[in-house]
Amino acid sequence: MKNSINRWIVLFLWLFFIPVYANEDTTGGTRIIVQFHSSSLSQYLQKYLSDPDDSSIYQPFLISQIVDNQTIDKLKQRLNPVDMTPINKLKDLVLFHYKQLSKTEMGILLKMLNSNPLIEYAEPDYKIKATYIPTDMLYENQWQMKRIGMEQVWEHTRGSEEVIVAVLDTGIDSTHPDLFQNLVPGYDFCNGDDDPYDDAYDSYHGTHVSGIIASRGNNSQGIAGIGWKIKIMPLKILNHDEEGDVSVAVAAIRHAVAEGADIINMSWGWEKTWIWGETSESKSLKEAIQFAWDTKKIIFVAAAGNGSSGLEGKDIDEFPFFPACFDLENIITVASTDDSEIDENLSLFSNYGMLHVDIAAPGSSIISTIGQNRYQTRSGTSMAAPHVTGAVALIKSVYPDLSSEEIISALINNVDPLPLLEGKIKSGGRLNVYNALLSINGTLPVDIPIPEDPPLPTPIPVTDILLKYKCEESQSITSNIKMCIRISSRDTKHIYLSDITIRYYYTKEGTSEEEVIIDDASIQKSNILPSSEDGYINIGFNQDAGILQDTDSFEFHLRMYKLDYTNYDQSNDYSFDPLCNDYNFYKRISMFVKGNRVWGYSPDYPEPSPTPSPTQESTPETTISPTLDPTAIPTPSSTPDITPEGTPVILTGDVNNNGNIDIFDALLVAQYYAGLDPQGFNPSAADVDCNGVIDIIDALFISQYYVGLITEFCTP
Repeated sequence: MKNSINRWIVLFLWLFFIPVYANEDTTGGTRIIVQFHSSSLSQYLQKYLSDPDDSSIYQPFLISQIVDNQTIDKLKQRLNPVDMTPINKLKDLVLFHYKQLSKTEMGILLKMLNSNPLIEYAEPDYKIKATYIPTDMLYENQWQMKRIGMEQVWEHTRGSEEVIVAVLDTGIDSTHPDLFQNLVPGYDFCNGDDDPYDDAYDSYHGTHVSGIIASRGNNSQGIAGIGWKIKIMPLKILNHDEEGDVSVAVAAIRHAVAEGADIINMSWGWEKTWIWGETSESKSLKEAIQFAWDTKKIIFVAAAGNGSSGLEGKDIDEFPFFPACFDLENIITVASTDDSEIDENLSLFSNYGMLHVDIAAPGSSIISTIGQNRYQTRSGTSMAAPHVTGAVALIKSVYPDLSSEEIISALINNVDPLPLLEGKIKSGGRLNVYNALLSINGTLPVDIPIPEDPPLPTPIPVTDILLKYKCEESQSITSNIKMCIRISSRDTKHIYLSDITIRYYYTKEGTSEEEVIIDDASIQKSNILPSSEDGYINIGFNQDAGILQDTDSFEFHLRMYKLDYTNYDQSNDYSFDPLCNDYNFYKRISMFVKGNRVWGYSPDYPEPSPTPSPTQESTPETTISPTLDPTAIPTPSSTPDITPEGTPVILTGDVNNNGNIDIFDALLVAQYYAGLDPQGFNPSAADVDCNGVIDIIDALFISQYYVGLITEFCTP
């Protein structure tokens, strides 16, 4: 026995010189950290090995020093403390490795070790790791994910492809690179077809909501949704005005139940009104939601609603908002919290109610997917609800056999309590997905490797970027051109200036071979590189020009002139407007990002390029009209005819080509002038004063025509 003990001591002393780090585990087994009382290690080994048969299942196959002697010596030299006891104790901090050890055996062993008088303490070698952060380019803008515990959750689960969320909304951009892999077949209940995606503007709201739930994570682009693999079933029930009918919603719910949806998101609703002597609760919708519960135990997540017209939120216990106020056990009603790091509170616009609002979730300044491969920040309880929807889907992914009642309870009873929510909502707190998952089984499943999606083809970089223009001085038709151009971003993407090209079109009169040049001396930013081509000038930027970030603007001045002004009429320059003596949106100067037009148009292509609507600081909740007849058949919503590309316009002033000249035409012209590029707009019908420019005067003339102040427009 003495020789056996000596062998163990020799082996242990040899292992002292092999550094083994606490976060390494090459054995695949279980490890325990043991801190011995000073100078008791040798005694323990002799006692422990004297009777190996008594505790053979606990005998470690390897014992190693956690901190090597060389490191201890360095600590002594650098710190030189008066009391060396803390550092000396490091020699007695060792790691016991076990090949197999159950939870029960671990508990018994820890109890035995901690009762040993030679041991100060023994504890499991807990796994530690950096909080997981996905590779998505815009993740740094998703302030809310860390707050609701998603970085810890993603270490263990990213959702299951077996879980399907039906999003009843405006439809979804099915081509978006962050969404298309997570879609299952949907349906368009507004137009009666199998394609719930009409266009980028029509599907704005639904695409944003869906991105929060299930945007593809860890694919090195865009954002990360709550569940990276959760499937979305897009069911279009709202039209391009983000309005719809209850009957359509009822049909969509039935469809979702039949097609296997597990959860349904409802980021819409309406305030209580009186119709035909009845309240607007809508029995048909309530029965459809109850049906989904009775047959498939489907959970519904509803937005609590926003204050009317962006005003402060209301108490929906007093001013009901449906379907959020349905007294059904399968509806989770969600309010919105703001992005304050201290004193997190309800968003100003968010409704609340102690009787009907269950939980709060982030809803202010939430970045998510929108049409045309883009991303935008929006606010509203519409944005808060899908965070909870995604959380429900994640819990169901990890615990598929958990009852719906247990899922709802886990979410609502494990919030982060917020003092400012007390007395406003039932739970008194904001969603914490990690806490909810942890509460179910006391632990999360063993983490699995997180593969990074292969890179997708680079999408066309359509971005929310604007151009304004002004003349710096009054011009004569024979002088050079002095102007100032300002480009600005309303997108959360960071646009490299080196990717931007601005194109100025000029007339081709004159005899000089080099018709137009840029005077570099007049450019206040030296990193602008002009280049000349026939009929236009490209203005680009150096590689080190910098980045145009969200809400940033970049302004530069140009002086362009011709070497030969023979037969040159400056007023005929396509891109020049001498009347712009203050900044205006101007679309005869084009702008490109990586070669793709994102602003303006040219003589050869006069149609305006798509330009997104301005970012809304607060998105009013979408509305849905109550329909009291449960048997009503949904019919497509009427929309103005859209002029196909290349179709000649018959009637001047009729910019939407629907056969009427009315106030809607004037509104479309005004939107166009402001840089919004309204849907269905045809510019060839809009210049009603024939001055070659579409501006607010044209909108005024169309309004005057509509009310009868004028009876005709100019003749081109």
